[in-house]
Amino acid sequence: AGSPNGPIEGGIGVFASGNESAAAAGYPGAYGEFVSVIGTAPDFTPAVYTNYGTGADICAPGGDQDYFYDYKKGDHNGHYGEIGCILSTVPYHVSESGYAYMEGSSMATPHVSSALALAISYAAQNHRHLSADEYKEILYSSATPVEDILEGPKFYYKYVADLGHNQKKRMELGSYKGKMGAGQLNVAALLRAVKDAGRPMLFPNVFVSPGKSIVYDAARYFDDPSGLKITIKDQVIAASAVHGTRITVSGFAEGVTTATVSCASGSQDIIITVKQSSGNGWL
Repeated sequence: AGSPNGPIEGGIGVFASGNESAAAAGYPGAYGEFVSVIGTAPDFTPAVYTNYGTGADICAPGGDQDYFYDYKKGDHNGHYGEIGCILSTVPYHVSESGYAYMEGSSMATPHVSSALALAISYAAQNHRHLSADEYKEILYSSATPVEDILEGPKFYYKYVADLGHNQKKRMELGSYKGKMGAGQLNVAALLRAVKDAGRPMLFPNVFVSPGKSIVYDAARYFDDPSGLKITIKDQVIAASAVHGTRITVSGFAEGVTTATVSCASGSQDIIITVKQSSGNGWL
């Protein structure tokens, strides 16, 4: 989550669609404000377990060992867990290394949440500000379509890790058409789209207590912070100092004044509020 002065305004909740092979996402992911993630096999086909359809928004790798083992048609010496699954963190009482191979829409979900975190970080690097809804729109519009591969049957062996090739199953990929959300997560396309999206980040209004100081790094908000300076209108209320790309604002007396922050990238007017804080914070 973020503020009007950061790379994101608002927050984004990302949840698994569920693993019941149902044509609707489970809650809370199905809630319209959230991003619900469908699990896919290594070839972008829907994983045999994943929920999809109503309320499901985007696909990401979730692992699919029941299908992938048969798909590769090889002798893997019984190491089914490593075939077609996702290397994931697990509690140390499950694995001494802290990692294990797993599958599920819960494995697909971190791919999307981490991609969004990377996109927000990249937006900050490029001094761009977007709303949560704008990030979601770009996430979906940059996804790779999967409709063309949803043709014909998909065969797999249910519970292959435990039962081997004793329960051969068939799913019709055509029944998933139009029900795989926006398509497969495409991180490179997401970053390319974010780079110039939204609006330039703004230097924040300042809130500080009398006798206290607060420091801002202008390099976070301006492409070129060289020649940085700040001019405060009423210096009875607050004063400032500039050290490189950092601005220090010190509160003197309670009140409100305006200031202008300028550098090679341009100038911006801000408001400085000096007020005694109560409790543990300014609010």
